[in-house]
Parts: sequence; C-alpha cells; structure tokens
Amino acid sequence: ASALEIEQLIFRETAGAGLVLNGGLGLLRTDGGVGVGCSLITDQHRVLITEVPVSISPTEYRLLEFFLTHPDRVYSRTQLLDQVWGRHTFIEERTVDVHIRRLRKLLTEFGRENLIQTVRGFGYRFSAEE
Repeated sequence: ASALEIEQLIFRETAGAGLVLNGGLGLLRTDGGVGVGCSLITDQHRVLITEVPVSISPTEYRLLEFFLTHPDRVYSRTQLLDQVWGRHTFIEERTVDVHIRRLRKLLTEFGRENLIQTVRGFGYRFSAEE
C-alpha cells in the first residue's frame, strides 16, 4: 500500500476522534465529520481541503498548520505573528489580515469560509462551530 493509502486508512479508522497527528507519516488531519475537512501532509508540505490538493504559500501553510493544531481558541494578531512568523520578525500586524483573507478566499472555494472567525476587538479563531 502507498503512503497516501495508509494515511487515508488511518484517517477513516480515526474518524470521529477529532485531530489526528501521526508523526511517522507526517500527517496532520482534522475530523471531516465535524465539518473541517482540512488535511496537511506535513512531511510533504501538502494541503488537502475536502480531499482535494490545493496550493498555498509557505506562510499560509504555517498559519493553517497553527490553526489546525490550536482550534477553538482566539489569538490576537501579535500572538499569530509570534507563533507563525517568529518573535524576531519585524512586520506590520496587518500582514496577518492579508494572509487570513487569502486563507478565507481559498476555504470559500470549498464552502469552508466560516472556519476562520474574526473575534471583534481581539483577533481570530479557527473553529468548526459558529
């Protein structure tokens, strides 16, 4: 069996369990049953949305990876800059907004635009719950 077939089997077997991390295969998936449907094959830097491969920039990849591993929690622009770009990077906070907008645009193509939520006055949250 190919690595992708093994990953798909692991995903099916763990459906309903939420986030699946498998470092041996470089796999990070979220439970499609809760409406997220996003997968990262970390060792290949590949993104699947509803099992469809998509191309995103390295920064959007890191941002999506961060959100997938830290769901249902609100992060300020400063916190996202520190976690995704690094503490010693000097860029404008509004840069986060640009990358959030790009991710939302991509997610909209798959009917997943509500996954990234704006929390007015504070920042952003990644959640399947509305």
